[in-house]
Amino acid sequence: MATKTDRARSQTRTTKLLESIQTASNALVMPLFELCTKVPEAQRISATWNASVLTFVVWALEQEVAISAIYSVIAETLAQRVANVGRENGLGAEEITALRERADNTVSQLNGPFWTVALTVELETAKHILAVADEDGTWSAVRGFARSRVESLAFDPSRGKTLVHYTPKGSAKEVSFSVADAIASRSAHSEAVALADSIKAENSARWSAVSRRFRADNPAGMLDKRTQADRDKEYASVGEAIMAKHSPEQIAKLVS
Repeated sequence: MATKTDRARSQTRTTKLLESIQTASNALVMPLFELCTKVPEAQRISATWNASVLTFVVWALEQEVAISAIYSVIAETLAQRVANVGRENGLGAEEITALRERADNTVSQLNGPFWTVALTVELETAKHILAVADEDGTWSAVRGFARSRVESLAFDPSRGKTLVHYTPKGSAKEVSFSVADAIASRSAHSEAVALADSIKAENSARWSAVSRRFRADNPAGMLDKRTQADRDKEYASVGEAIMAKHSPEQIAKLVS
């Protein structure tokens, strides 16, 4: 049975952990504030936000802090902290409410990716996630890697007999199926995509040639100048036309 001293120590460790997460997540506040308020600059700000999220996740993994813990903290506090920035920047009550809702929604979108990272770390180790982060340097790559790892586990043949249920769109009746059924249809889809890709790789040059020939037959008053080779052909044809109409002496005078 835990003593009063043990409980006090545990509470102290928890408090310190929460404080360290809060400190590390400070770097997310301004990127999220800008993401929610500066729509015209959304692409640049989105990149900053994603980079900040990656830095936060890497910090947690390197410090061996649970991903579930860091998500719990930011889910509870980050939207309000962003709203506070809005208040400090002179936003009105309605604007602050809308800002907080946008921030809260953005943080909620991290729930799925954080879960895939957390599960990957739990079932394997953090080193694979960190390796991807170090090599690629983007949150998108880390998110994609973790999602792929989790999907491979979800569709593992060992789960084939597991029954799953869902209600099709527009229907009130629930449908049941096995994971094995889903694995079979998923494999068929992957094979079909691979076949389509191989057909494209083998024939794309011919398809492009057909398009080029069609444009050549139907120029609509426009010379094809899309590539350097096309432009070189035009210059060559112009040169040939000049040489056919003028003597070398006349050409020399034209270019002098």
